[in-house]
Amino acid sequence: TGLRQVTTDPAPDSGPTWSPDGVDIAYAGFGEDPAGDIYRIAAGGGEPRRLTDSPGADIQPAWSPADEDQITFTTSRFQEVGDVVMMPVAGGPVERVVPEPWDSSEPSWSPDGQRLAFVTRLDDRQGDVYLLKDGEVTPLATEPGTAETGPSQEGFGVYYTELGEGDGPFDVWSADRAGADRVDLTDRPGLDETGPAWTADGRRLAYSEAQPDGGARIVVTDADGNGRQVVAPPGTLSTDIDLDPAWSPDGTRLAFTRQQLDSMGLVAASTILVVRGGDGAEIGRVAGP
Repeated sequence: TGLRQVTTDPAPDSGPTWSPDGVDIAYAGFGEDPAGDIYRIAAGGGEPRRLTDSPGADIQPAWSPADEDQITFTTSRFQEVGDVVMMPVAGGPVERVVPEPWDSSEPSWSPDGQRLAFVTRLDDRQGDVYLLKDGEVTPLATEPGTAETGPSQEGFGVYYTELGEGDGPFDVWSADRAGADRVDLTDRPGLDETGPAWTADGRRLAYSEAQPDGGARIVVTDADGNGRQVVAPPGTLSTDIDLDPAWSPDGTRLAFTRQQLDSMGLVAASTILVVRGGDGAEIGRVAGP
């Protein structure tokens, strides 16, 4: 089936990110602190290791491809709206990555680790996407009154989620690094597409796609939009909500968050799953703690 369940903690897990060597996955866990902390676990499953333990929320991890010893994440330690910080994976003090006056969240590194995309609500509480390189912050997607969130980078551009006009659906958009050449890549009336994620070589795109009858699936396409593949391993329920896709560095595996609903339509469980995208061979389910 190609499905591997990495975490089985009854508390929610979300937002997976891969270590640069593809061996480990970091994610936000809420079992020991309802506000959220960052954890690390082997991609094959095992015992998770807690990386943060602060009174505030520590969520949305993003491992820099250029430095496996440092991990970036969003924290509320300094202000409630959030700041992107960096911390040694082995533990230690956190350092703000984005300079003042910007608040920041949802960090995403370029494949070479030289540019950081992030979301700020400094000028628009709905969210804008900015880029940080060599200490300089530049705007990328700043449409007034429009939610622009969930950035992802590949070699020449940035991809993000944008809310349609009024209360329209979310679509995946692309833009070049200057914020120009903006294109709506997933224009389906009334249905959301969110969380774009590119392979490091820029050949495959994954995102979450709402389904007409409920739930959401991860969809994978080639760079030109062809080769569409819906990720739905055996055992997938129509009500499952799959979010936060993240490619392994070599582009052969895909981690994502799966939310499962109870009879009232509320989230009953949230776990991190891994799909092997090559031959789809069964690699089993790994029991965590």
